[in-house]
Amino acid sequence: MKRRMLALAGALVLAACPLTACGESSADETSVVYDMPYGSMLTANTALPVSVQYDSRFLEDGLVQKISSYYHALQAQDAAEFTAAQLPFYHEYQLAEAGGDELTDDALVKLTYESIKAEYDGKDFDYSMVDVVEYIDADGQIDTRDAMLAMLDKIAEEKGEQKVSDRAEKFVQMSIDRYLCDKGSGSKRETAVKLDGELLFAVKLDGQWYLMYA
Repeated sequence: MKRRMLALAGALVLAACPLTACGESSADETSVVYDMPYGSMLTANTALPVSVQYDSRFLEDGLVQKISSYYHALQAQDAAEFTAAQLPFYHEYQLAEAGGDELTDDALVKLTYESIKAEYDGKDFDYSMVDVVEYIDADGQIDTRDAMLAMLDKIAEEKGEQKVSDRAEKFVQMSIDRYLCDKGSGSKRETAVKLDGELLFAVKLDGQWYLMYA
Protein backbone atom coordinates (compact mmCIF):
# COMPACT_ATOMS: atom_id res chain seq x y z
CA MET A 1 0.00 0.00 0.00
CA LYS A 2 1.42 3.40 -0.90
CA ARG A 3 0.61 6.46 1.13
CA ARG A 4 1.05 10.05 -0.02
CA MET A 5 1.15 12.88 2.49
CA LEU A 6 1.80 16.34 1.06
CA ALA A 7 2.70 19.15 3.46
CA LEU A 8 3.86 22.73 2.99
CA ALA A 9 7.42 21.61 2.44
CA GLY A 10 6.42 19.38 -0.48
CA ALA A 11 5.51 15.77 -1.21
CA LEU A 12 6.41 12.81 0.93
CA VAL A 13 5.77 9.27 -0.33
CA LEU A 14 5.32 6.84 2.51
CA ALA A 15 5.43 3.10 1.90
CA ALA A 16 3.23 1.84 4.70
CA CYS A 17 3.48 -1.64 6.17
CA PRO A 18 0.73 -3.51 8.05
CA LEU A 19 0.26 -2.33 11.63
CA THR A 20 1.22 -5.75 12.97
CA ALA A 21 4.42 -5.90 10.93
CA CYS A 22 6.45 -2.96 12.19
CA GLY A 23 6.73 -0.61 15.12
CA GLU A 24 4.41 -0.74 18.10
CA SER A 25 0.86 -2.00 17.85
CA SER A 26 -2.15 -2.60 20.10
CA ALA A 27 -5.27 -4.53 19.13
CA ASP A 28 -7.60 -2.62 21.43
CA GLU A 29 -6.81 1.10 21.62
CA THR A 30 -4.84 3.71 19.70
CA SER A 31 -1.83 2.16 17.95
CA VAL A 32 1.19 4.10 16.79
CA VAL A 33 3.81 2.76 14.38
CA TYR A 34 7.08 4.60 14.92
CA ASP A 35 9.57 3.06 12.51
CA MET A 36 7.98 3.97 9.18
CA PRO A 37 9.87 5.37 6.17
CA TYR A 38 10.60 9.12 5.97
CA GLY A 39 9.94 9.56 9.70
CA SER A 40 6.20 9.07 9.38
CA MET A 41 4.08 8.47 12.47
CA LEU A 42 1.39 6.08 11.23
CA THR A 43 -1.43 5.89 13.75
CA ALA A 44 -4.53 3.71 13.85
CA ASN A 45 -7.03 5.08 16.35
CA THR A 46 -9.33 2.16 17.08
CA ALA A 47 -10.97 3.84 20.08
CA LEU A 48 -13.11 6.07 17.83
CA PRO A 49 -16.60 5.08 16.62
CA VAL A 50 -15.01 4.30 13.24
CA SER A 51 -11.27 3.54 13.29
CA VAL A 52 -9.11 6.07 11.46
CA GLN A 53 -5.60 5.36 10.18
CA TYR A 54 -3.46 8.41 9.42
CA ASP A 55 -0.05 10.04 9.74
CA SER A 56 -0.24 11.93 13.03
CA ARG A 57 2.44 14.41 11.95
CA PHE A 58 -0.18 16.03 9.74
CA LEU A 59 -3.69 15.40 11.06
CA GLU A 60 -4.87 17.05 14.27
CA ASP A 61 -6.99 15.13 16.76
CA GLY A 62 -9.99 17.35 16.05
CA LEU A 63 -9.90 16.51 12.36
CA VAL A 64 -9.46 12.79 13.01
CA GLN A 65 -12.48 12.81 15.32
CA LYS A 66 -14.53 14.66 12.70
CA ILE A 67 -13.61 12.11 10.03
CA SER A 68 -14.64 9.26 12.31
CA SER A 69 -17.94 11.00 13.14
CA TYR A 70 -18.70 11.59 9.45
CA TYR A 71 -18.29 7.93 8.51
CA HIS A 72 -20.06 6.75 11.64
CA ALA A 73 -23.02 8.94 10.66
CA LEU A 74 -23.17 7.26 7.26
CA GLN A 75 -23.04 3.71 8.59
CA ALA A 76 -25.62 4.53 11.29
CA GLN A 77 -27.73 6.57 8.83
CA ASP A 78 -27.75 9.38 11.38
CA ALA A 79 -28.72 12.57 9.53
CA ALA A 80 -28.06 14.87 12.50
CA GLU A 81 -24.51 13.59 13.00
CA PHE A 82 -23.90 13.66 9.24
CA THR A 83 -24.96 17.31 8.99
CA ALA A 84 -23.02 18.38 12.10
CA ALA A 85 -19.76 17.17 10.56
CA GLN A 86 -20.04 19.46 7.52
CA LEU A 87 -19.49 23.11 6.67
CA PRO A 88 -23.06 24.45 6.98
CA PHE A 89 -23.34 26.81 4.02
CA TYR A 90 -21.64 24.39 1.62
CA HIS A 91 -23.87 21.54 2.81
CA GLU A 92 -26.94 23.70 2.17
CA TYR A 93 -25.58 24.51 -1.29
CA GLN A 94 -25.09 20.81 -2.10
CA LEU A 95 -28.58 19.89 -0.97
CA ALA A 96 -30.08 22.65 -3.11
CA GLU A 97 -28.01 21.66 -6.15
CA ALA A 98 -28.86 17.97 -5.82
CA GLY A 99 -32.55 18.16 -5.07
CA GLY A 100 -33.86 21.67 -4.77
CA ASP A 101 -36.23 21.93 -1.81
CA GLU A 102 -37.12 18.24 -1.90
CA LEU A 103 -33.89 16.52 -0.80
CA THR A 104 -33.57 16.26 2.99
CA ASP A 105 -30.55 15.32 5.09
CA ASP A 106 -32.27 12.09 6.09
CA ALA A 107 -32.95 11.12 2.48
CA LEU A 108 -29.39 12.00 1.43
CA VAL A 109 -27.86 9.84 4.16
CA LYS A 110 -30.08 6.90 3.26
CA LEU A 111 -29.27 7.24 -0.45
CA THR A 112 -25.55 7.37 0.32
CA TYR A 113 -25.81 4.32 2.56
CA GLU A 114 -27.69 2.35 -0.09
CA SER A 115 -25.12 3.23 -2.77
CA ILE A 116 -22.29 1.89 -0.60
CA LYS A 117 -24.36 -1.14 0.41
CA ALA A 118 -24.69 -1.99 -3.29
CA GLU A 119 -20.89 -2.23 -3.47
CA TYR A 120 -20.98 -4.69 -0.56
CA ASP A 121 -23.11 -7.29 -2.34
CA GLY A 122 -26.27 -5.62 -1.10
CA LYS A 123 -25.47 -6.42 2.54
CA ASP A 124 -25.74 -4.02 5.46
CA PHE A 125 -22.29 -2.81 6.42
CA ASP A 126 -20.13 -0.96 8.90
CA TYR A 127 -16.81 0.72 8.23
CA SER A 128 -14.13 -1.38 9.89
CA MET A 129 -11.58 1.38 9.28
CA VAL A 130 -11.00 4.45 7.11
CA ASP A 131 -7.46 5.23 5.98
CA VAL A 132 -6.29 8.78 5.16
CA VAL A 133 -3.85 7.96 2.37
CA GLU A 134 -3.35 11.50 1.04
CA TYR A 135 -3.31 14.89 2.75
CA ILE A 136 -2.73 18.13 0.80
CA ASP A 137 -2.71 21.45 2.61
CA ALA A 138 -1.06 24.15 0.49
CA ASP A 139 -2.12 26.38 -2.40
CA GLY A 140 -0.84 25.37 -5.82
CA GLN A 141 -0.16 21.73 -4.97
CA ILE A 142 -3.22 20.28 -6.71
CA ASP A 143 -5.97 21.79 -8.86
CA THR A 144 -8.93 20.12 -7.14
CA ARG A 145 -8.08 21.65 -3.77
CA ASP A 146 -7.66 25.12 -5.24
CA ALA A 147 -10.89 24.81 -7.24
CA MET A 148 -12.86 23.79 -4.14
CA LEU A 149 -11.49 26.73 -2.17
CA ALA A 150 -12.42 29.12 -5.00
CA MET A 151 -15.95 27.65 -5.07
CA LEU A 152 -16.34 28.13 -1.32
CA ASP A 153 -15.22 31.74 -1.63
CA LYS A 154 -17.76 32.37 -4.37
CA ILE A 155 -20.63 30.79 -2.42
CA ALA A 156 -19.67 32.71 0.73
CA GLU A 157 -19.58 36.02 -1.16
CA GLU A 158 -23.00 35.33 -2.68
CA LYS A 159 -24.32 34.87 0.85
CA GLY A 160 -22.66 38.10 1.99
CA GLU A 161 -20.13 36.23 4.12
CA GLN A 162 -16.36 36.62 4.38
CA LYS A 163 -14.27 34.54 1.98
CA VAL A 164 -13.22 31.18 3.37
CA SER A 165 -9.70 31.75 2.06
CA ASP A 166 -9.45 34.91 4.19
CA ARG A 167 -10.47 33.29 7.46
CA ALA A 168 -9.54 29.60 7.24
CA GLU A 169 -6.85 28.48 9.65
CA LYS A 170 -6.32 25.40 7.45
CA PHE A 171 -7.88 24.02 4.28
CA VAL A 172 -7.00 20.50 3.18
CA GLN A 173 -7.85 17.85 0.61
CA MET A 174 -7.73 14.20 1.60
CA SER A 175 -8.07 10.86 -0.14
CA ILE A 176 -9.76 8.23 2.01
CA ASP A 177 -9.70 4.45 1.56
CA ARG A 178 -12.71 2.81 3.25
CA TYR A 179 -12.78 -0.76 4.56
CA LEU A 180 -16.18 -2.46 4.90
CA CYS A 181 -17.34 -5.26 7.16
CA ASP A 182 -20.66 -6.90 8.09
CA LYS A 183 -22.84 -4.67 10.24
CA GLY A 184 -22.32 -5.38 13.92
CA SER A 185 -19.13 -7.40 13.40
CA GLY A 186 -17.10 -5.01 15.57
CA SER A 187 -14.07 -5.12 13.27
CA LYS A 188 -11.63 -2.25 13.77
CA ARG A 189 -8.90 -3.14 11.25
CA GLU A 190 -8.39 -3.57 7.51
CA THR A 191 -10.86 -6.00 5.98
CA ALA A 192 -11.11 -7.73 2.61
CA VAL A 193 -13.50 -5.22 1.00
CA LYS A 194 -11.91 -1.82 0.32
CA LEU A 195 -13.29 1.20 -1.52
CA ASP A 196 -10.41 3.31 -2.79
CA GLY A 197 -9.81 7.02 -2.86
CA GLU A 198 -12.89 8.95 -1.73
CA LEU A 199 -12.20 12.69 -1.99
CA LEU A 200 -12.88 14.65 1.19
CA PHE A 201 -12.09 18.29 2.00
CA ALA A 202 -11.73 19.86 5.45
CA VAL A 203 -11.55 23.44 6.68
CA LYS A 204 -10.68 24.78 10.12
CA LEU A 205 -12.63 27.92 11.05
CA ASP A 206 -12.50 29.53 14.51
CA GLY A 207 -10.80 26.44 15.89
CA GLN A 208 -13.48 24.05 14.56
CA TRP A 209 -13.05 21.49 11.76
CA TYR A 210 -15.73 21.00 9.09
CA LEU A 211 -15.83 18.47 6.25
CA MET A 212 -16.98 18.72 2.64
CA TYR A 213 -17.42 15.86 0.20
CA ALA A 214 -16.96 16.34 -3.54
